[in-house]
Order: sequence, then structure tokens, then C-alpha cells
Amino acid sequence: MLRERRPHVVVTYDPDGGYRHPDHVQAHRVTVRAVELAAPEWRVPRLLWVQVPLGDALDEREQVREAAASAMLPEPLLPGPDADGWPPAVADDDAFAVVVDAPTHLTAKSDALAAHATQVRVAPPWYALSNGEARLLTAREGYVLGAGEPVPDAPASDLFAGLAVDDDEDPPTTP
Repeated sequence: MLRERRPHVVVTYDPDGGYRHPDHVQAHRVTVRAVELAAPEWRVPRLLWVQVPLGDALDEREQVREAAASAMLPEPLLPGPDADGWPPAVADDDAFAVVVDAPTHLTAKSDALAAHATQVRVAPPWYALSNGEARLLTAREGYVLGAGEPVPDAPASDLFAGLAVDDDEDPPTTP
């Protein structure tokens, strides 16, 4: 499929699947292998991993704790542990190739999460995975370069920053 579509950017989970979820780890492995197998017919110029900047994680943790302390965190969401540890998806701010802030898409993001009601509880501006720990719905998404062409002047605000993309070129269609 990558050979036919010829994407310039492919996005997947980090090698640890965000928070070591086995399905996400496997999705990372399959995506990376698909990018490898697309060559030499098509070399994907940039492979990005979705991750969370540490500064954003720290801000979120503080907002969750403040909401819990003031009884503004909706039941049954939990404030999470007081430990300083982070899931693998959290990376140092200087590791990011791209950070996109897209507030006009926040409702669509919330709706997409809510569509997975068996896996995610959504109570804007919060959501929680199956562990019940409150997370802040945010319009920011961070991406670390997994492979391919570096992003000039990182962090950029565009996944395609610095790539030669011909807008007039249509990818081949599949029969």
C-alpha cells in the first residue's frame, strides 16, 4: 500500500507503543516494517513517532492535580499517582521534530476518542484510558523523528516541513 500511495510522512507509535500497550507496540513494528518493505520502489521521506513533550506532561499533571484538589475532576476520573515517573511516550522537549497545535480540531479529537467508549472515557476537557487516570484533552501533538529526513528548525509546526512535496503530483491509484 505504501508503494502505491507514496506518502511523504508516515506517523506511528514510538517503539514502546506509547505506554507499553502490546497492540501499540505491534502497530509500531508493523508500520516500521511496512516502511522498510516499500523500498526501493518508494522511500518514505520521513517516519515520525507520536510522543508527548515533557513540558506538556508536566503542565497536564499540574492541571489534573489542581482540578482534583478543587473537586473539579469528574467522577470516576482519578488524578493519577504522585510518582515522578512517566510512560515511554513522554520525551524531553528538545527531542521533538514537530509539535502541532491545532485548536480548531480539538472537537474532532474529542469525538474520535469518545468513539472508543470501551477503551476511553471522555469528559471534556478530560479523558481517561482504562486505568481511569485523568488526562487533559489538548490540541497539541508532538512527533519525534523515527527515521528519514530531519526537520529543519525543529520543532516545526508542520509534519512536512522541509520536504520537497509536489502538490501537483497525484499518487498512483490502485487498480
